[in-house]
Amino acid sequence: MVDAGPYVFFNGINHSGNLYYLDKETERITFNCMEPTCGHFALDQDTCTGALWLPMGSYYPKGNSIYVISQKMPGILQMYGQYRRDFYPLGITVPKNGYYAIYRDCLVIYAANPQENSGMFSFYELETYDLKTTLTVEGTNLLYWFVYDEILYYVNMAMDLYKGPIAGGEAVLLDTKVERIAIDGENLYYRKRTNPGGLFRLGLNGGAPLLLIEGVDAFGVGTEHIYYTRYGDSAGRGFLSDKEGNNEKMFLEDLMYPYFYVFSNYDKIVVQDGQHDGIFLADLDGSNVKLIPLPVVEE
Repeated sequence: MVDAGPYVFFNGINHSGNLYYLDKETERITFNCMEPTCGHFALDQDTCTGALWLPMGSYYPKGNSIYVISQKMPGILQMYGQYRRDFYPLGITVPKNGYYAIYRDCLVIYAANPQENSGMFSFYELETYDLKTTLTVEGTNLLYWFVYDEILYYVNMAMDLYKGPIAGGEAVLLDTKVERIAIDGENLYYRKRTNPGGLFRLGLNGGAPLLLIEGVDAFGVGTEHIYYTRYGDSAGRGFLSDKEGNNEKMFLEDLMYPYFYVFSNYDKIVVQDGQHDGIFLADLDGSNVKLIPLPVVEE
């Protein structure tokens, strides 16, 4: 799910391959193809503007559109907009054991090297695809990674959390047994398996990890609140608290494998899960919850 100007683009958890967008103003969800003769993902997946092959990573915004590199087209940068899909040959190919991201003016490609138990990040100019720099890291397949403020953060398969400058240099171990990471501009948030589901906060400028909330499963971080689900008897309920983990409040029930999304220029919390054929919208304080249904897609 990605914020792109007036829209939020996403694919359905229970309708994998279908691309939808949420209009923020009308709070209406639309399938991203209006061609009545199109067979969509089932028949016309290479050309349909609403067909989205599983990305090698995530989707990345550019104005009112999103960038995607898919497993089926690893050498093609696809740009989706409202009822639009354009193709741009890269001149380079994302490897089968790789992932990609878009960071500022760079296309970032990760490729694993199992023989050396390592991997390499390559940073290319987004317009020319000229190689700018590379960064080698320990471990092969990565669970999570992202670039923020010229720093690469990543979690390897051993669940070790590292950070290192994208200009090159030594990567620093931050913590171990780490799952699910998020960032809010000042702090890094992550779940540790050693304290089952414990949500920790670590300052980007250093300091010791701080346990905020115990028993956390899925979570998302906003400007003033943390949104999350718990293990145990509270499983399936959505909670929020302040950024210190205090003043907990339940605002959703009956969730299954949820994802919490908070966008910097949208005054709603967006929740998507595998139990409901749609997405939840709520005010950032958890009030005014509503379920927005997905449209029926005729094939």
